[in-house]
Amino acid sequence: MMWLGFAIAGGIDLINGTHVFFPIFPEIPVHQAEISRYFTEKPWNAMGWTPLYILPFGVGLGFLIPLEMSFSLWVFYLFWKGERILGKAMGLQNFPGFPYDGPQGLGAYLAIACFALYSGRRHFYTILKNIFQFNRRSDILSCQFDKSRERTEYRWTVLGLVVGLCLLGVFSYKGGMALWTAGLYFLIYYLLAIGITRIRAEVGPPTHEMFVIHPRQFLISVLGTRHISPPSLTMMSLYYTFNRGYRAYPMPHTLEGFKLSDTAKMRSGPFVLAMMLAVVAGIFASFWAYLVVSYKIGANPGLGSGGYNLLRTWLYFPKETDFPSVIFICLGFLFMGFIRWMRTRFVFWPFHPAGYAIASSIWTFGWLWFSIFVSWAIKVILLRIGGIRLYHKMLPFFLGLLLGEFIIGGAWVLVRLFWNIMVYSFYR
Repeated sequence: MMWLGFAIAGGIDLINGTHVFFPIFPEIPVHQAEISRYFTEKPWNAMGWTPLYILPFGVGLGFLIPLEMSFSLWVFYLFWKGERILGKAMGLQNFPGFPYDGPQGLGAYLAIACFALYSGRRHFYTILKNIFQFNRRSDILSCQFDKSRERTEYRWTVLGLVVGLCLLGVFSYKGGMALWTAGLYFLIYYLLAIGITRIRAEVGPPTHEMFVIHPRQFLISVLGTRHISPPSLTMMSLYYTFNRGYRAYPMPHTLEGFKLSDTAKMRSGPFVLAMMLAVVAGIFASFWAYLVVSYKIGANPGLGSGGYNLLRTWLYFPKETDFPSVIFICLGFLFMGFIRWMRTRFVFWPFHPAGYAIASSIWTFGWLWFSIFVSWAIKVILLRIGGIRLYHKMLPFFLGLLLGEFIIGGAWVLVRLFWNIMVYSFYR
């Protein structure tokens, strides 16, 4: 079954890739169908870009995630579209920024992070207790070596956290950012990191891109640009390079690496050292790649000048507190709390809280929502017909869709990089 899925996904990419070089060669159409153009009357024309697009790797990924999560993803995507239509019908589109999907999503991710921290409060208390509890002779005499080693690992972890935060603070301060601004900025940044990592660890969504959710969204909405110094705004614009989107956020990848090392029973010391070296090398490689792409190839306008355009807007058109955005941040937080409360109280509740947060980025998730819907429908049918046994039997097929798309489609990317020519892209 795996090779059948590989042949379908890889065959589509191979045939369409060959068609790019030789147009006479047949093509398998896999283009998106835009359905919003059929809704031209008010209020339906407020739905915006809504593609029907079946991506083999999207179907494969959707089949692997829990059924509750895949259902929540496409339902909440339509929920966000419904917000736009309802707002148009009620005349709320006159408010700049409506439906405030960014502030709502920001509140949702902050809620996920806060709930995760609250749920692990006893574990964090145990960590603090172990950190400040020094080794006693009785511990050594009773051969409590594992406990002592665990205590040492906790101390090194907290030390690394403190040193890293201090370095970020010093770097920001030397760049002109006020310490209170830097502290608040990175507080929101790491809360978003916790929210994303919790979602990845719990349900493994196909994407967690957040073009409209970032720390500056919180600072600009709550404080306004008038209450933030120009040097602080300048540093915030420079931090745009790693706060534009979060599709490759480092914390979930780090956690998954630790999980793999723990499963393989690897020694943690060399593994941590390798990660630290990779981080240092990655920082310098990113600086180099950013300059090369910008000056030799030509950067995407959003990547090359996006931060500077934001800075110009902040400085030339200063704003006060955006109260509607603050209200919607709170509404997103409360709505996420409501979904979580319903899920913990009622067994029949079908929605996962993470679906509301992930689908708030309707641009990125718009490419995948219909593929997730298709995989959800297939999975429901298979489970109702043959139960878990049929599901496990069909699982290799969907793994094959993933492998075929990524291997053949990724090969075309390598061809483009090495020979600098236009090739077929399966994700467009």
